[in-house]
Amino acid sequence: MALSLAAIQLVTAPKSNVGGDGSDQVRFLVNTLIGVHRVADSEKIRRAAIWAVALQAGLSYFVSGATKISGSDWRSNQALLGVMRTRAYGHKRMWEMIRKHPQVSRFLEISTIGLEVSYPLAFVGNKSLTNLLVVGVSGMHLSIGYFMGLNRFIPAFLSLQPAVMFCADRNSRNESPLPKMYLATVAAVLGAGATVRLCDRHMMKSAPIFGKVLYTASGAKINYEHFEARTVGEHTKTIYFENGLSASKEYWLKIVEEVSREHNCVIYDRPGFGYSMSSAQLGSWQDYEANLQALIEATTPPEQDVVLCGHSLGGHLIDTRGFRTLKQPLRATILLDPASPEAYREQHEGDEAKDDGFDRSLRSMSSNTYIGLGWMLDPALWQNAVSSTARARYLGRLYRQPAIWRASRAEWSEYLREVRNGVRRKSHYPVLIIVAGQTKQRNSSYLDTYRGIIDSAPGPSRLVTVEGATHDGLLSTTDHARNAADQIVNFLKEVEPQLGKSHES
Repeated sequence: MALSLAAIQLVTAPKSNVGGDGSDQVRFLVNTLIGVHRVADSEKIRRAAIWAVALQAGLSYFVSGATKISGSDWRSNQALLGVMRTRAYGHKRMWEMIRKHPQVSRFLEISTIGLEVSYPLAFVGNKSLTNLLVVGVSGMHLSIGYFMGLNRFIPAFLSLQPAVMFCADRNSRNESPLPKMYLATVAAVLGAGATVRLCDRHMMKSAPIFGKVLYTASGAKINYEHFEARTVGEHTKTIYFENGLSASKEYWLKIVEEVSREHNCVIYDRPGFGYSMSSAQLGSWQDYEANLQALIEATTPPEQDVVLCGHSLGGHLIDTRGFRTLKQPLRATILLDPASPEAYREQHEGDEAKDDGFDRSLRSMSSNTYIGLGWMLDPALWQNAVSSTARARYLGRLYRQPAIWRASRAEWSEYLREVRNGVRRKSHYPVLIIVAGQTKQRNSSYLDTYRGIIDSAPGPSRLVTVEGATHDGLLSTTDHARNAADQIVNFLKEVEPQLGKSHES
């Protein structure tokens, strides 16, 4: 029966319109392993199946508790209050109570963390302790089911507890080497993560910095790199490249390699990313425009033409900031798959789950890297973006640190605030918008916004597509990056005659 239920769940899962959740995963795991336990003839297989259920329970609760410890909301007594105020998972009367009595929510949060982190102690052989932990998590799930409406989680997670109680029994525990293997594995994973994180932090502090450092009047420390044009002409410009969300300046290297044949190129990291830091609030855009202008003025002569180029969130920043006090003449803006508050608002109006889901992903990355689990990240995340081994090692260390994910989460919050409040375009220069082929196929509302930008901009503004490219592949995939670079160079050649006409008039 259990195997039949697991098979039905496996077959029907791909056709689900809303996907699965934790209860679906636990139900599939328990049905599969208990089914194996019932049909297997070998006593070793039967024991291994029941132990797999129990150890999965111990690991799940421990990781959940450790993640909560590293989350700022749980440390600042805001997690429960934030959940209870939502329509999807909240409870009005509970929210009113913990808002008036914050010590209650603090007690519940600390109790939850303590219960989950200490759950592996169920396997030490103390029957009273095992019963206390099992009763504790059972009560936790019953409370969550009542107050948050997650009733499906109750039978799913309670089905783990009998296996835990069986395996925690002294006789069963002494007959199996799995508890020791389990505890040793957990300790090894956490120990390896802590070691890697400490080594990464040391290397980040002691290794040579790629590029130079600029200290701005606002107290920011900006790490940047300047690539001089290999062929300097009368119309050579300096192009400043603005990063997307969670991206470092290294992601521009493939485009810069091509564009720097004719134009100067400057790549940099905003404060909170890489070696760039700021005395302002993490991820804040309060001093963004001033910091970028300080970088431009420090690296480009007053008579040198300037072009701003941004990808994703970087495109949004360039398109919505005026740079009115810039001493250098700003000639054009180039936007690669730019983020659009108007299109985002149209697509996700009233869908707070979409916003919260991405925020939870960034928070999870921050939490996991904080406890040292960043070493589990797929190296392809940064190896595809750069060809240099030294750069790949640097990016590996960078993305294994929690700082970049905390800064990303802060910037995402800033972007959502602008989405809700509305922002206006402040750029009145010729603009080139380069769209990834997959973006064009999937997001028609974004294309409508892009066309509106082109229609309101002076010539020779235009919208072009790099067919087959993904959002990040515009920068990280060699062929697509070269295509985008060619579009940039050709566009800037067309901008010159238009500038000449405006000067004559």
